[in-house]
Amino acid sequence: MLVKACDLVIISDFDGTIAECDTTDLLLSRFASPSWHEIEHRWEVGEIGSAECMRQQIALIMATEDDLKKTLDTVRLDAGFADFAEICRQSDIPLMIVSDGLDASIKYLLEKNHLSNLPITANRLICNENSSFRLETPHEIKNCRVLAGVCKCNVIRNFIKTHDRTRVIFIGDGRSDFCAAGIADMVLAKASLLEYCRKNSIPHLPINDFVDAKRELMDILKF
Repeated sequence: MLVKACDLVIISDFDGTIAECDTTDLLLSRFASPSWHEIEHRWEVGEIGSAECMRQQIALIMATEDDLKKTLDTVRLDAGFADFAEICRQSDIPLMIVSDGLDASIKYLLEKNHLSNLPITANRLICNENSSFRLETPHEIKNCRVLAGVCKCNVIRNFIKTHDRTRVIFIGDGRSDFCAAGIADMVLAKASLLEYCRKNSIPHLPINDFVDAKRELMDILKF
């Protein structure tokens, strides 16, 4: 896949891909009642979609916004991501984060790491007055086949239209990325997404981190 930078758009997942852990699970494990695991199981066996799963789980969190931030301060981003983002900036390649996670967590961690210029599409975390939270899903669509809060396929299609790009590289690691991987021209994949791409003959390159992703991108562009 040798292409010009002007043809490319790069879209990346966040939790487990840019962040080294799932930040939503981290907050749930710290501030929600243990019943969030039961809700997770209902999603895993297909009883509910991911949007409904997260709505129910987020409602279980009892904490202040400062509590959440202090916990997020323990999260590390992939050590190679900043360099990868800089290569995209220098090459005029749009880089967008599309996540079925929480916008507040993503924005906070990006700002902390001096990466606040990156566009983000994610679920909306709303803080109530009584130190509880609720989830809004402005990017949810009715015909999403996984019933996600953020239909990554739909976001990707719309992003391509507005940027006049013809090639999509998608970067991800997990179950919420399966659909998006199927419409991308190339996938940089790790963890369960890598296995999914292998089993379904989806064009992909295996990566462990963004050091690998940067190397693959430079090879694609023949820097």
